[in-house]
Amino acid sequence: MESVFIPVPRQITHDRDYFIELWQAVEQQYALYITIHDHTGSLLLSDGRMLRPQGNIHRCDFCTYNREYHGNQCVDHCRWQIAAEAARSGKPFISRCHAGAMELVLPLRRRGKHLATIFAGTFRDPELKLPAACPKKFCQLYNALPVWRPNNVALYLRELEMLGAALLALAENERFSSGNALRGRKAVIEEFFRCNLSTPDLGLKNLADKLELSQSRTSHILRQEFNQSFSELLNKVRIERVCQLLSSTEMTLGKIAQLCGFSNEYYLSRVFRRATGMTPGSYRNAARQAETVEKEDIKNI
Repeated sequence: MESVFIPVPRQITHDRDYFIELWQAVEQQYALYITIHDHTGSLLLSDGRMLRPQGNIHRCDFCTYNREYHGNQCVDHCRWQIAAEAARSGKPFISRCHAGAMELVLPLRRRGKHLATIFAGTFRDPELKLPAACPKKFCQLYNALPVWRPNNVALYLRELEMLGAALLALAENERFSSGNALRGRKAVIEEFFRCNLSTPDLGLKNLADKLELSQSRTSHILRQEFNQSFSELLNKVRIERVCQLLSSTEMTLGKIAQLCGFSNEYYLSRVFRRATGMTPGSYRNAARQAETVEKEDIKNI
């Protein structure tokens, strides 16, 4: 029998809606909220935006309520304590936050490098007895959470691993196929900076070792491909990441400095102002105002 080939319409992989639909499909199928903290910018699109707006924020009603009253504790727990444990262990684990909520945490890694942290939840512990002094609203929201069921862990992990791999591949494909795509050795250099910008003492030798070249040859390649020195290119990548974090997160400047490889927030402020002509605070306010205007414009369409 002769084979018959019927073309099948295919979703364009650089359509922003496609990323969101994929993410939402897993959430809806398993009644989960999935949050992803991208530590290296590996899941950013070519225009510097995140795959999913607000995808780095825990969106369930219980977490939203707790952020209003315990914002610092929530951020410290998820953004720093959990991220540090994910980077240290490299393996999935169960997390219980200060408010008693439980989540499944999966480090997203590639070639031994911790790129991002995926959270799935949020669940309540059926054996946890809330203190009598807890506010009524807190108790209501906590009791409304789905019950944590250990038997579902294997299923959730399989789906999260596939989702993480798919999002990483799709983001890389979008960046590669865009007009600003970097190829060959230039792409390796770009990935090196993106994945290592949080290292305070990152130097030319580190990149030379990565490329298996001498430092002088590496410096020549940087000038040839980027028309910049190592320090100039590193500073550019760090400032771009700072801008992304200022516009899309509520992180303090101190935390952003730590994540982007600056010694402290004061040094970051000086470097940022020289590079952009604005203070970090002014940049964040301008980004928020622009986002508000964009949302209003969409409503009026």
